[in-house]
Amino acid sequence: MCKPGSDDLLVRCQKGQNKGPVSKTRARITSHSSGPADAGRLTPALCPKVDVAMQLREHVCLMSDYNQNMNQKIYEAAEKLTQSQLYENCGAFFGSVFCTLNHIAVGDIIWLKRFSSLLQERPALRFVRELPLPESLEALLFPSLQELKSIRIQLDECLSNLAGSITE
Repeated sequence: MCKPGSDDLLVRCQKGQNKGPVSKTRARITSHSSGPADAGRLTPALCPKVDVAMQLREHVCLMSDYNQNMNQKIYEAAEKLTQSQLYENCGAFFGSVFCTLNHIAVGDIIWLKRFSSLLQERPALRFVRELPLPESLEALLFPSLQELKSIRIQLDECLSNLAGSITE
């Protein structure tokens, strides 16, 4: 789907309940880069000079969609692991694959709760306002991958809705 050197990727930013595109931005995953650190990054597709400078809202929507897509891929890969592989301490900063995924969700909740206190009028953040604030970055949200995946999907939807609500 999205891989270096592939054809243009049509990225849609959606508003509200993720129904119907609000704006469309063409982007290309490129294999030519200045080095391994940015290999496969999203770059604007060749288009008239007027369209090259991406507006803030389009850029935030593009990043939100990319984040959601990568989270889906990560959880699909995690679901293929055995229980012992998923929970095994592999020397990562948070130990196991599961604890690392949990940490990322905890971090997103903490940041989104900070945003929700500043952006109280945004309905996109209603879901996050109702979540309890994790006590630490190691706080266990759920004991199973399926429960963690469920909250991840909801967090990504929240981020997508927030991105879609941005005005220039």
